[in-house]
Amino acid sequence: MPPGGGLAASDKKDKSKQRPEKRTSDVPAQPNVKCVLVGDGAVGKTNLILSYIQDRFTHEYVPTAFDKYNARTVT
Repeated sequence: MPPGGGLAASDKKDKSKQRPEKRTSDVPAQPNVKCVLVGDGAVGKTNLILSYIQDRFTHEYVPTAFDKYNARTVT
């Protein structure tokens, strides 16, 4: 290493000729999926989502105007 801790001119030249590494992962990227449930009131849209995402079911009716649920799926 030259005095001052920097790179020598030959080191800089060699670095510029190198190709950048392609970054790949063994795990494929998860697709981003959006799902919209539309239906009449009190038919179970929220319970359908809750049973799929959180593996639970609510037996009493709780009116919802709008809820947003996120889940990570494993395929």
